[in-house]
Amino acid sequence: HGAGALVLGDVLAAGVAAALAWLLAPPMRAGPDRALAADGLRVVGTRLADTAFAQADRLLVGSRLGTAALGFYGFAWRHAMALVQHALPVAEQVALPVFSRLQDDRQGLARAYLGLTRVLALVLVPAAALLHALAPWLVGVLYPDRWAEAVPAMRALCVAAAAAGLNSDPGLLWMALGRMRLRLLWSLGNLAVLVPLLWIGASHGLVAVAYALAARSLLATVAAQAISKRVAGVPHAAYGRALVPGVVAGAVVAAVAAAL
Repeated sequence: HGAGALVLGDVLAAGVAAALAWLLAPPMRAGPDRALAADGLRVVGTRLADTAFAQADRLLVGSRLGTAALGFYGFAWRHAMALVQHALPVAEQVALPVFSRLQDDRQGLARAYLGLTRVLALVLVPAAALLHALAPWLVGVLYPDRWAEAVPAMRALCVAAAAAGLNSDPGLLWMALGRMRLRLLWSLGNLAVLVPLLWIGASHGLVAVAYALAARSLLATVAAQAISKRVAGVPHAAYGRALVPGVVAGAVVAAVAAAL
């Protein structure tokens, strides 16, 4: 019921946004505001695609694996992805104004984007590695025994969270450059890639669904960097170097945890 209410709330919010855009856009379609109206509609389309993207895993788990599996998956997702869900909106609020001010300074913009990449990787990858190690103990101590069944999915979702830490929300960079069409196409492409991966994963259980999310994040990291190199001049080597501290810290955490 909780997952259904969340999906319904997202759909209603997106519908209201679409209705407002439909009402407000026509007066702006002529004259100097035409481009602004088009970008506004692209923002709405992006939000709709992102809403579908955010709910696709739960919809497929619930429809293909049943409500019991959805309950375990929701429990695992809330814990494994909590830091990602909190970190990315904060990063968006801080980074987008900075990127926008630097839109005419491509070198400064690239440095700011690489700085965001470095911070997100350094925060999210080690945290995901630590939770992966501690998940059985934490669930055993904090929750009734029945939730132990969610631990494998939680640990797999930690891999997805770490992969998300490598992908520093490139849409913010493109939005700062006014590339709203690209941002919309990215959201639609993400959804088109995710759904088949989730469908295949759901055929093999909750853990496979989580790894499908991780695979999507890794594919998105490679594709997004290729696009960012082309539209914003972000060097591949510099992007790779920005990931190194987070990846190394995550590997150290995982090694220490395995040794204990």
